[in-house]
Amino acid sequence: MMNNDDEFFVSEDRVEKTLFRADDVCLIKIPPPITTDSTSSSIIDINSWDLNEIVWKGKLKFVETEFIMNMNIDEDSINERQIIQGNIILINNNGITNDIFGNIPYTLDGHNVQITNSKLIYSVILEFQDKKLGLGLKFLNQTKSSDFNISLQDFKKHAKAALDTHNDLINDLQENFQKLNIELSSPTDSQIEHIDNNKQNELTDESDLEFGDFVSSE
Repeated sequence: MMNNDDEFFVSEDRVEKTLFRADDVCLIKIPPPITTDSTSSSIIDINSWDLNEIVWKGKLKFVETEFIMNMNIDEDSINERQIIQGNIILINNNGITNDIFGNIPYTLDGHNVQITNSKLIYSVILEFQDKKLGLGLKFLNQTKSSDFNISLQDFKKHAKAALDTHNDLINDLQENFQKLNIELSSPTDSQIEHIDNNKQNELTDESDLEFGDFVSSE
Protein backbone atom coordinates (compact mmCIF):
# COMPACT_ATOMS: atom_id res chain seq x y z
CA MET A 1 0.00 0.00 0.00
CA MET A 2 1.42 3.42 -1.03
CA ASN A 3 -0.03 6.76 -0.02
CA ASN A 4 -0.63 9.58 -2.48
CA ASP A 5 2.57 11.41 -1.64
CA ASP A 6 4.68 8.30 -2.17
CA GLU A 7 6.09 8.77 1.35
CA PHE A 8 5.11 5.41 2.86
CA PHE A 9 4.94 1.91 1.46
CA VAL A 10 3.61 -0.88 3.68
CA SER A 11 3.70 -4.60 2.91
CA GLU A 12 3.56 -7.80 4.94
CA ASP A 13 7.28 -7.80 5.72
CA ARG A 14 8.43 -4.18 5.61
CA VAL A 15 7.60 -0.49 5.87
CA GLU A 16 9.34 1.96 3.53
CA LYS A 17 9.48 5.65 4.37
CA THR A 18 10.88 8.42 2.17
CA LEU A 19 13.00 10.66 4.39
CA PHE A 20 14.25 13.14 1.81
CA ARG A 21 13.92 14.17 -1.83
CA ALA A 22 15.90 16.44 -4.14
CA ASP A 23 15.10 17.18 -7.77
CA ASP A 24 18.50 18.56 -8.82
CA VAL A 25 21.70 16.76 -7.87
CA CYS A 26 24.76 15.71 -9.82
CA LEU A 27 27.66 13.30 -9.54
CA ILE A 28 31.24 14.45 -9.99
CA LYS A 29 34.25 12.40 -11.01
CA ILE A 30 36.81 12.71 -8.22
CA PRO A 31 40.39 11.67 -7.40
CA PRO A 32 41.17 9.49 -4.36
CA PRO A 33 40.08 11.45 -1.25
CA ILE A 34 42.40 13.36 1.06
CA THR A 35 41.26 13.55 4.68
CA THR A 36 42.03 16.23 7.23
CA ASP A 37 41.72 15.67 10.96
CA SER A 38 38.74 17.23 12.65
CA THR A 39 37.74 17.36 16.27
CA SER A 40 34.70 15.16 15.66
CA SER A 41 35.19 13.38 12.33
CA SER A 42 37.22 13.14 9.15
CA ILE A 43 36.27 15.74 6.56
CA ILE A 44 36.99 15.12 2.89
CA ASP A 45 39.08 17.86 1.30
CA ILE A 46 37.73 18.69 -2.17
CA ASN A 47 40.28 21.35 -3.11
CA SER A 48 41.80 18.95 -5.65
CA TRP A 49 38.43 18.12 -7.24
CA ASP A 50 37.44 19.43 -10.64
CA LEU A 51 33.82 20.40 -10.03
CA ASN A 52 33.22 20.59 -13.77
CA GLU A 53 33.77 16.83 -14.14
CA ILE A 54 30.04 16.10 -13.95
CA VAL A 55 29.18 12.53 -14.94
CA TRP A 56 25.46 12.46 -14.14
CA LYS A 57 22.51 14.72 -13.29
CA GLY A 58 19.16 13.71 -11.89
CA LYS A 59 16.98 13.26 -8.80
CA LEU A 60 17.67 11.81 -5.36
CA LYS A 61 15.44 9.95 -2.91
CA PHE A 62 16.53 8.75 0.54
CA VAL A 63 14.44 5.78 1.70
CA GLU A 64 14.37 4.07 5.08
CA THR A 65 13.17 0.45 5.09
CA GLU A 66 12.08 -1.12 8.36
CA PHE A 67 11.59 -4.86 8.23
CA ILE A 68 8.74 -6.39 10.20
CA MET A 69 10.23 -9.09 12.37
CA ASN A 70 8.85 -12.58 11.92
CA MET A 71 8.30 -14.08 15.35
CA ASN A 72 8.31 -17.64 13.94
CA ILE A 73 12.08 -17.92 14.28
CA ASP A 74 14.48 -20.24 15.99
CA GLU A 75 17.70 -19.66 17.90
CA ASP A 76 19.90 -20.31 14.84
CA SER A 77 18.28 -17.67 12.62
CA ILE A 78 17.47 -14.98 15.15
CA ASN A 79 20.75 -13.07 14.73
CA GLU A 80 20.41 -12.94 10.94
CA ARG A 81 17.48 -10.52 10.98
CA GLN A 82 18.08 -6.99 9.68
CA ILE A 83 15.73 -4.40 11.12
CA ILE A 84 16.39 -1.08 9.35
CA GLN A 85 18.22 -0.25 6.14
CA GLY A 86 18.85 3.07 4.44
CA ASN A 87 19.17 3.55 0.70
CA ILE A 88 19.90 6.71 -1.27
CA ILE A 89 18.38 6.19 -4.71
CA LEU A 90 19.57 8.19 -7.70
CA ILE A 91 16.88 8.52 -10.37
CA ASN A 92 17.39 9.55 -13.98
CA ASN A 93 15.57 12.78 -14.81
CA ASN A 94 14.20 11.61 -18.14
CA GLY A 95 10.47 11.57 -17.47
CA ILE A 96 10.39 7.81 -16.86
CA THR A 97 9.01 6.97 -13.42
CA ASN A 98 11.52 5.28 -11.09
CA ASP A 99 14.23 4.94 -13.74
CA ILE A 100 17.00 4.20 -11.23
CA PHE A 101 20.57 5.11 -12.11
CA GLY A 102 22.23 3.68 -9.00
CA ASN A 103 22.05 3.24 -5.23
CA ILE A 104 24.06 4.42 -2.26
CA PRO A 105 23.35 2.06 0.68
CA TYR A 106 23.48 3.92 3.98
CA THR A 107 24.19 2.26 7.33
CA LEU A 108 24.93 3.33 10.88
CA ASP A 109 28.66 3.70 10.23
CA GLY A 110 27.94 6.28 7.52
CA HIS A 111 30.88 5.04 5.47
CA ASN A 112 29.17 5.44 2.10
CA VAL A 113 28.34 9.12 2.61
CA GLN A 114 30.91 11.51 4.08
CA ILE A 115 30.88 15.25 4.53
CA THR A 116 33.42 17.49 2.82
CA ASN A 117 34.74 20.99 3.37
CA SER A 118 31.97 22.21 1.05
CA LYS A 119 28.43 22.77 2.27
CA LEU A 120 27.07 21.56 -1.07
CA ILE A 121 29.12 18.43 -1.73
CA TYR A 122 29.43 14.95 -0.20
CA SER A 123 31.79 12.09 -0.92
CA VAL A 124 29.78 8.95 -1.71
CA ILE A 125 30.25 5.32 -2.73
CA LEU A 126 27.78 4.48 -5.48
CA GLU A 127 26.66 0.97 -6.42
CA PHE A 128 26.32 0.97 -10.19
CA GLN A 129 26.03 -2.12 -12.41
CA ASP A 130 27.67 -4.43 -9.85
CA LYS A 131 30.47 -1.92 -9.28
CA LYS A 132 31.29 0.41 -6.41
CA LEU A 133 32.37 3.88 -7.49
CA GLY A 134 33.75 6.74 -5.41
CA LEU A 135 32.13 9.98 -6.58
CA GLY A 136 31.18 13.44 -5.43
CA LEU A 137 27.50 14.16 -4.80
CA LYS A 138 26.65 17.83 -5.33
CA PHE A 139 23.50 19.72 -4.39
CA LEU A 140 22.64 22.90 -6.25
CA ASN A 141 20.89 24.34 -3.22
CA GLN A 142 22.53 24.78 0.20
CA THR A 143 19.22 24.40 2.03
CA LYS A 144 18.61 21.07 0.32
CA SER A 145 22.13 19.95 1.18
CA SER A 146 21.58 20.85 4.83
CA ASP A 147 18.22 19.06 4.90
CA PHE A 148 19.88 16.00 3.40
CA ASN A 149 22.46 15.98 6.19
CA ILE A 150 19.70 16.27 8.79
CA SER A 151 17.86 13.31 7.25
CA LEU A 152 21.06 11.23 7.51
CA GLN A 153 21.36 12.04 11.21
CA ASP A 154 17.67 11.30 11.81
CA PHE A 155 18.09 7.93 10.11
CA LYS A 156 21.08 7.08 12.33
CA LYS A 157 19.13 7.92 15.48
CA HIS A 158 16.14 5.84 14.41
CA ALA A 159 18.29 2.92 13.24
CA LYS A 160 20.33 2.97 16.47
CA ALA A 161 17.18 2.95 18.62
CA ALA A 162 15.70 0.11 16.55
CA LEU A 163 18.95 -1.85 16.79
CA ASP A 164 19.03 -1.47 20.58
CA THR A 165 15.42 -2.65 20.80
CA HIS A 166 16.21 -5.54 18.47
CA ASN A 167 19.23 -6.58 20.55
CA ASP A 168 17.15 -6.47 23.74
CA LEU A 169 14.55 -8.69 22.08
CA ILE A 170 17.25 -11.11 20.93
CA ASN A 171 18.68 -11.32 24.45
CA ASP A 172 15.22 -11.97 25.91
CA LEU A 173 14.48 -14.67 23.34
CA GLN A 174 17.85 -16.32 23.85
CA GLU A 175 17.28 -16.37 27.61
CA ASN A 176 13.87 -17.93 27.03
CA PHE A 177 15.42 -20.55 24.74
CA GLN A 178 17.97 -21.40 27.42
CA LYS A 179 15.33 -21.59 30.14
CA LEU A 180 13.17 -23.80 27.94
CA ASN A 181 16.09 -26.13 27.22
CA ILE A 182 16.89 -26.36 30.93
CA GLU A 183 13.26 -27.10 31.78
CA LEU A 184 13.04 -29.76 29.09
CA SER A 185 16.27 -31.43 30.23
CA SER A 186 15.54 -31.23 33.99
CA PRO A 187 12.71 -33.35 35.52
CA THR A 188 10.08 -31.58 37.59
CA ASP A 189 9.24 -32.50 41.20
CA SER A 190 6.19 -34.46 40.06
CA GLN A 191 8.32 -36.32 37.50
CA ILE A 192 10.89 -37.16 40.19
CA GLU A 193 8.13 -38.38 42.51
CA HIS A 194 6.68 -40.50 39.70
CA ILE A 195 10.11 -42.02 39.00
CA ASP A 196 10.64 -42.78 42.71
CA ASN A 197 7.23 -44.46 42.91
CA ASN A 198 8.04 -46.61 39.88
CA LYS A 199 11.35 -47.63 41.41
CA GLN A 200 9.62 -48.51 44.70
CA ASN A 201 7.06 -50.60 42.83
CA GLU A 202 9.84 -52.40 40.99
CA LEU A 203 11.60 -53.18 44.27
CA THR A 204 8.36 -54.45 45.82
CA ASP A 205 7.65 -56.71 42.86
CA GLU A 206 11.18 -58.15 42.95
CA SER A 207 10.93 -58.84 46.73
CA ASP A 208 7.62 -60.67 46.31
CA LEU A 209 9.06 -62.77 43.49
CA GLU A 210 12.12 -63.78 45.46
CA PHE A 211 10.00 -64.68 48.51
CA GLY A 212 7.56 -66.71 46.43
CA ASP A 213 10.41 -68.68 44.86
CA PHE A 214 11.82 -69.41 48.30
CA VAL A 215 8.44 -70.69 49.55
CA SER A 216 7.83 -72.80 46.46
CA SER A 217 11.28 -74.36 46.71
CA GLU A 218 10.34 -75.94 50.04
